[in-house]
Amino acid sequence: MKPVATHVVDRRMAIGAGIAAATGLAWPRHQAMRRVIIQRGIAGGGVVQYDGGAASFSLFASSLAFEEGETGGAERVFVGTVTWADETVGETLVCTRVTNYENLNSEVGEARRIEGLMRAGDGGEYPFVMDVLNLDAPGAGTDTVTLMVGASAAFGEAATPVAETEFNYFAQGTIVSGDVQDIDLAIDVDTGDVSDPDAAP
Repeated sequence: MKPVATHVVDRRMAIGAGIAAATGLAWPRHQAMRRVIIQRGIAGGGVVQYDGGAASFSLFASSLAFEEGETGGAERVFVGTVTWADETVGETLVCTRVTNYENLNSEVGEARRIEGLMRAGDGGEYPFVMDVLNLDAPGAGTDTVTLMVGASAAFGEAATPVAETEFNYFAQGTIVSGDVQDIDLAIDVDTGDVSDPDAAP
């Protein structure tokens, strides 16, 4: 991931703090009172050019861990949304549930995986796996996205919830406009301080 300007980092922190605060409202009281929220996520959007077509997309996915300070315990919750509109094949896919977000530990760039369920138009819900590889600055034309929905995701190596699998969609291409960006933050719920999660006490 390339270095970013200070004003971009501040914007990340503001976004992350708002997300964490909103998510905390949905947690039971004893969980919301925990001291530090570790938020690791990705957000972005644009146009992906794949062999034979193109699709517009927007995404946000996050893993939030509520640290318990001295106990060292943590629980995670996954939140997010993905929309993928492929005008080439006339298909719009909308995420209905995010069940996993993880770092793929790529040797090059920053690779992330989002898993969950997607709805295809007015049809049923299907498992999906989206892999995002961030290699360079916005506009460089090197970042890639792979989206597998239905049979492609259900029988791949990534585990997703059981769902209907008669539907199948696969696309892999380069982000030709737009960008994706990591948003990793540690938020102290007592003070409101936002910092690097790897430096959180």
